[in-house]
Amino acid sequence: MKTKITISILVTAIFLFAVNLANAQTWSHGSNEVRTGTPNGGLGGASAANGSLLFYNASSTNTVSFQSDTVTTSYTMTLPKVQGASNNVLTNNGSGKLSWQTAASIGAWSILGNASTVDATNFIGTTDNIPFNVRVNNLRAGRIDPTLFNTFWGYKACFSNTTGSYNTAIGNEALYSNVSTRFNTAIGYQAIYANYTGEFNTATGAYALKSNGGNANSAFGSYSLYLNNSGIYNTSIGMSSLYENTTGQYNAALGNAAGGQNTTGNYNTFVGSVTGTVNTTGSYNTFVGYQSNPGSNNLSNATAIGYIATTTATNMMYLGNANALIYCAAGVWTGSDSRFKSNVTENVKGLAFINKLRPVTYNLNTNALDDFLTQNMPDSLKNSHKMGMDFTTTTSTIHAGFIAQEVEQAAQQTGFASSIVHTPDNNNTHYALNYAEIVVPLVKAVQELSNTVDSLQAKINSLNSLNIQMQNQLDQLTEH
Repeated sequence: MKTKITISILVTAIFLFAVNLANAQTWSHGSNEVRTGTPNGGLGGASAANGSLLFYNASSTNTVSFQSDTVTTSYTMTLPKVQGASNNVLTNNGSGKLSWQTAASIGAWSILGNASTVDATNFIGTTDNIPFNVRVNNLRAGRIDPTLFNTFWGYKACFSNTTGSYNTAIGNEALYSNVSTRFNTAIGYQAIYANYTGEFNTATGAYALKSNGGNANSAFGSYSLYLNNSGIYNTSIGMSSLYENTTGQYNAALGNAAGGQNTTGNYNTFVGSVTGTVNTTGSYNTFVGYQSNPGSNNLSNATAIGYIATTTATNMMYLGNANALIYCAAGVWTGSDSRFKSNVTENVKGLAFINKLRPVTYNLNTNALDDFLTQNMPDSLKNSHKMGMDFTTTTSTIHAGFIAQEVEQAAQQTGFASSIVHTPDNNNTHYALNYAEIVVPLVKAVQELSNTVDSLQAKINSLNSLNIQMQNQLDQLTEH
């Protein structure tokens, strides 16, 4: 069927022809060509399929063509009577009448903002079960997936994900390398960035858990658990907390840089800013208080509690720093139950041991003691450790007690084996005395003295009895 040129197109052609009649350059009926306006410019049907309308450019080498499709029925397209406003769209009412409309009036969203929206009616999204995607620079910048239950928002967030499910990533390149793992939540720039195998992880903060490959870790704060590779079940709260942890597991850190240098240590607890930062490979340790630390990096079952408290040996608990005094209003108890004691003997030295002790008074150089406790710390930590410390009062306090080395010598001389003296097993630990246990040899000494007194009393009683007898005999002789 021969294609018909619609009336509206013809009207347009005639209109343009009339307007530019004064400058018309060409009109040819045989070739269906019309040219108006500037030289070689205009419109027409030349060199085009039948029923088409061509617009020529100035050089007449390129054209813009309007052509009707093959139709079975003639129809008319009615142009708008006004030119429309900026950003209007041209719509058809279904009967060929064209009109200018705003985007909002036809349910479209404008990139310049929208007004008169209706809550619960207007939305951006899909009406089927296909994931909704947002792109920037033609790259993934947002995705809501109702089949894999993933939510990603941010430029390249979860960029590599294919089959991973139940994941949430919010922030530029959060969960970037995740492919198939599940149940991870990453919020912040490059949070859990390199995750390939880890699941059930939660990270909030820029670079949190960036290198992660382990499971069930929780990191809150920028750079927290930054280098974690295969470590599992770690909890890190605070900027740079557990920063260098790689394979360590079941560690808990709370505070800025808490446990920041722990690498392979396990089951450690760090509470307080810059706490436990000396520890690298030690396990089963507890540090509570600002800059509380071990004296070396590999202790086990060591505890330091208090402001800049430092423990220096495995299986040691240290309360407070060199300036601290410990008070207990209700008393202190030590476990003592026969059900848990074995090898019970009475090999306790009494007077022989006590008489060798030298009671003294002394001043404790707490500044030198603090230097000794922190001798293995990095200089940067030593400097911050000393900030605000004043040893004047504690150094001038007069104490009464014993010298641990002298007590050790007295015990060796008398063959008294006990735990009264703590002898250091390395150069990082100082001597200490268990003053409570000194009560035991004191009790033994009192018992020995009591036995001596009883023996002397018996002799006195015997002598008194003999004296009475002799006095009676003397009285009898005197009467005669």
